[in-house]
Amino acid sequence: MRTLLVCVPLRLDTGEVGRCPRTLHPRPSIGRLTLPGRDTGSRWEVEPPHIRARLRRYAAGGSQLARYRFSWENLPAGLLRALARDLDLNGPPAAALRDLYGARPKEQFITEAWPTLLEEWLARERKSRVAVVEELRSRGLGAAGVKVKTAAEQVGYLRSCRNATTLRKTVLTELILAGEADLAPVPNSKPPAADSPQTRVENVDVGEADGDTPSLKDFVDQTFRSVLQISELQRDDDGDIPVRSGSSMLYVRVQDNDDKPSLVIFICPLLTQVARSPELLDSLNEINLQITLGRVVLTEDRVALEAEILADTLSPVELRWAFDYVRSAADYFDSKLAARFGGTTMFSEEEEHGVEV
Repeated sequence: MRTLLVCVPLRLDTGEVGRCPRTLHPRPSIGRLTLPGRDTGSRWEVEPPHIRARLRRYAAGGSQLARYRFSWENLPAGLLRALARDLDLNGPPAAALRDLYGARPKEQFITEAWPTLLEEWLARERKSRVAVVEELRSRGLGAAGVKVKTAAEQVGYLRSCRNATTLRKTVLTELILAGEADLAPVPNSKPPAADSPQTRVENVDVGEADGDTPSLKDFVDQTFRSVLQISELQRDDDGDIPVRSGSSMLYVRVQDNDDKPSLVIFICPLLTQVARSPELLDSLNEINLQITLGRVVLTEDRVALEAEILADTLSPVELRWAFDYVRSAADYFDSKLAARFGGTTMFSEEEEHGVEV
């Protein structure tokens, strides 16, 4: 799925989270406002990288996006077991590492664990390995003239680097990023089933739909019957299609008025009865910096994920991708937010998961 990203920095000298982003979020039909955080570091530490790269162009070297809380449990299970073995730790690996090194690792941990980190983590994790190799080579560390195109060559190069301050700081940064990998799962786009309808295109020159073009409501109904593999869709009193996904509920709404753009709208209540706080607003801002589609908003004591997609030239693949993305993000973030800030999700985690209509 290819996307066009439009990133418009509005202001870069804001001292703290203000009222503007959380006030305006519910109003735009497309897009969201986000606020990068301030820090003394030089690395942007939030995904996705294309947003990070564009924002970095407008910050003069010092800004850093608000970071996610590091957790040892977010590191690969195999690495945790290897660290516990090589460092002679007892008990659950993540808990033992936290007890010994604290909630967030420091350079001393890299000093002691570098051989294990190299062989059990960087040798296996391409993204982190490439980032470390590029940074160390740019600093002139390690064997000069060594090829680093393949994984084996990159690992060989890292073995040639001394366990010195620059290496430790570089590896520590990547390790913390790995431990802050708290992103929503992004579904893969899939080709439509054989019985899916064709692309819906409005005849804008004539000003009315072509005779063979289904109405937006019929198009959405046909697509969702194919996606959900059901013969009939149920709609609520508002005309929305309710679809349960895990602990969340997604409502699909069609806007097809003459005086407004044709839209398919996704509304996902994430939490109710949640207390408003600066920390909650910061977290919602961080989520909005992550997600590709939609925005997370706070209204009174309710948090919701909302998204709209233009429907005049919408294809079944695009509609299916948007549906999968939004429901996956909603089912992921509602539990994360509830665990940290309280409130009530639409359904309990203990209840049966899956997609229900």
